[in-house]
Amino acid sequence: MFKSLKDRFSLGAGRGAIFLFLFNTFSILFIGEVLTNRIAASLGEAGQGNQWIIITYPASIIVSMIIGAAIFSRINKQRFFVAWAILGVISSVFLPLSTMSIASGILSIAIIGSLIGIGLPSLLAHFAHIVPVENRGTLGGSVLLLTTLAVPFVSIAMSGLNLMTSAIIFAVWRGWSLPLLFFTSRRNDQDATETTNLSFATVIRERPFILYFVVWLMFCAIDGFEWIILKRRSDEFRFALNVVEPLIAGFAAFVAGVLSDLVGRRRLLIFGFVSLGMAYATIGFAPQFWFSWILYFVIDGLTIGTLWVLFIVVLWGDLAHGRSEKHYSIGEIPFFLTRIIAILLAPLATLVPEYSAFSLAAFFLFVAVIPLFYAPETLPEKNIKDRELKQYIEKAKKTKEKLT
Repeated sequence: MFKSLKDRFSLGAGRGAIFLFLFNTFSILFIGEVLTNRIAASLGEAGQGNQWIIITYPASIIVSMIIGAAIFSRINKQRFFVAWAILGVISSVFLPLSTMSIASGILSIAIIGSLIGIGLPSLLAHFAHIVPVENRGTLGGSVLLLTTLAVPFVSIAMSGLNLMTSAIIFAVWRGWSLPLLFFTSRRNDQDATETTNLSFATVIRERPFILYFVVWLMFCAIDGFEWIILKRRSDEFRFALNVVEPLIAGFAAFVAGVLSDLVGRRRLLIFGFVSLGMAYATIGFAPQFWFSWILYFVIDGLTIGTLWVLFIVVLWGDLAHGRSEKHYSIGEIPFFLTRIIAILLAPLATLVPEYSAFSLAAFFLFVAVIPLFYAPETLPEKNIKDRELKQYIEKAKKTKEKLT
């Protein structure tokens, strides 16, 4: 087993460069959100204006992902990634300008978010193209684990600094990925550029894509709504929400990624939704017990990590067979909608009793499992059988060595 895991981490220069560039991009994505919240807070009690600044970040990423997938799907990936990284470094100059007014804040955050989202589908599609389907979960989970470990340290380092210094750190952090791009494989880059260019209409008509997308959208909607409810207890659960749960999610992403390459994607998703539904049901029926809340935060972290690695990195590449950025551009939308949903539904959430909200979440999570029973397994059955056969042969060899 350990030898098999070691083989999956054997990366050449090209795959290793893309692996680290993906880690850098994910970390920039989350650091950008931290800086957006900081900018919104620095503008004082501006009410609705602050919320528009926060909404602008994910909204600009969504729009730019669609544009990027439509325009840049057929160009040389290596040159595009270099230009994208350089523009990401340059975008840091807009951070200090964002505190001048609400309007400048919205414009600056829109530029930064757009320059993050414009190349994200191409990077994820390229990652899926050069990484074999049986290794995507393991490597994708590793990227997310590194991200959850690195982002808190970078964010803490920025917290005590002024925005100008934070902008420099933001630029330097994005800039260290630039030299890696010159090690990307040109052969793989050429193969990726020559892949089939599907239309958006073709993608959204694919039945497996629709089933998985609906499940992902339901989870993100529930997560965004419940985030408002938990925010009422922000003082009580601040440490759990900001530190413990993200760390659990990071390690869960790695473990879930490894398991998804062994047993398939769908089983893990069903298990994750059912477990989280039970966790919500527990705090809905027994909120007075601290054990209920501990159980919830642990299971929520495990489920978030599982869904992150599968829906952000793995599934859309499986369904696209490494062909199309458009699968990723559409498939990532629910992830960025989560914060938008949380802000837009905040007034409605005040009308829903806290514990009724948890019971409703449990109900809809169980409903979300239904489409998964009709969705196909995206890890080829041949890969699962071949791995089981390989493990059986290794065990047989070890047994024979012990007997001789």
